[in-house]
Amino acid sequence: MLILIGKMKKCNPQEIIRKIPNIHSLMLPMDWFNKIPENTSVFNSLYNWMLTDGKVVSVRDNEIHNRTYVGEKLYNKLLSEEKKRIRRTRHLKGDELEKAVFWSDLGNGPQYKIGECVIAGDVLLVMPEKSDSQLNSFCGDVDGFINEEKIRRIKKYAAGGSFYEWLIFQKERPDIIGDLAKDVYFDKYFPRDLVFFEEIKRYLEKQGACIGAIDFLKEAWLEYIHQYPERVTPSAWCSECGGEVELDNAVLVYDAEGLELCVLDKECCVDYLRCGEFSCVLLQEISPIKLEDLVEKDGFSKYDVEELEKQLKLWGIISLNNDKGTIYFIKSDETKEIKIGYTSGEVEKRLKTLQTGHPYKLQVLATMPGSRDEEKTLHEKFASIRLSGEWFKPHPDLLAFIATVKKL
Repeated sequence: MLILIGKMKKCNPQEIIRKIPNIHSLMLPMDWFNKIPENTSVFNSLYNWMLTDGKVVSVRDNEIHNRTYVGEKLYNKLLSEEKKRIRRTRHLKGDELEKAVFWSDLGNGPQYKIGECVIAGDVLLVMPEKSDSQLNSFCGDVDGFINEEKIRRIKKYAAGGSFYEWLIFQKERPDIIGDLAKDVYFDKYFPRDLVFFEEIKRYLEKQGACIGAIDFLKEAWLEYIHQYPERVTPSAWCSECGGEVELDNAVLVYDAEGLELCVLDKECCVDYLRCGEFSCVLLQEISPIKLEDLVEKDGFSKYDVEELEKQLKLWGIISLNNDKGTIYFIKSDETKEIKIGYTSGEVEKRLKTLQTGHPYKLQVLATMPGSRDEEKTLHEKFASIRLSGEWFKPHPDLLAFIATVKKL
């Protein structure tokens, strides 16, 4: 789709023709404007011409106005000729003439936009009956593309020495980060010099922010530190006392049953360990491989570990750029079940870890470069054949996909 972003947003009429089945495309004769009758509006003259000799099929007279779309060039020509006609026949000038042309266009003029996008050229199109769903879908595609381009442009030129300054720059964005930016812009008490995510989050919580607003903040902060990683100061907060913890004293504590998973300072950790059997590791030693082990070896749910990983990214402890890894397909020889998983390390090491807790021999069927998000996409793609967790039935569709991966 040809979209020009700037003062004017235009879409290619060929894309409209391709997306809307059975659309009528017409071309006015070279001398058509010379034959317009004086006693009929230019727009109605256009519709009368379209309905003669079967040029347009299956469109009733009272519907053709709503189903006619023209390119910007042709629309301006029609408007200009209607203005001339009204001036000649009704002898109007100035504001009175402009008002008459406006009302004539409003009541009879064709559409020249789809959504917020102007149709390019001098094309003349008639939408088929019962095409509303396709037209709405096309409008959604156009508006979505424009919004994406607008967000991309704002992100590209976003600046500011602090998170607050960076966020305020985003207030024209048509998305959740833009909504958050507008709220912050009108909050005269918002602390402008905070440099830690947790401090900003706690300020919003004190103001009564809902869970959704906190989620918006997370998305904004992750985007900010991805753009300016040098501005991130790694930090941690204790789950027990709520205080800031120096990284040398921050400990990840977890139990053998895969139920407790929290970050503590060393003092709170001592009290915590007295209450049961827990394992612990220094937070600064946490790696993506260790997080994978929490799921595969220690029995934690993938959701809990992903939430922990996101928290560590928000705190600047885990880099946002470590999500490059490998998606693997591992089969159980006995049950034929297939695991679709992700690892940031070596697949063979992951296979050995999985084999330790699996009663039957496992083998790697295929691997492909990928990220956690791409792994989730595959899980969604084959959700109908999921057995449990990351294990799936050996369905022909999955086997065919794996065969394709092997050829890459």
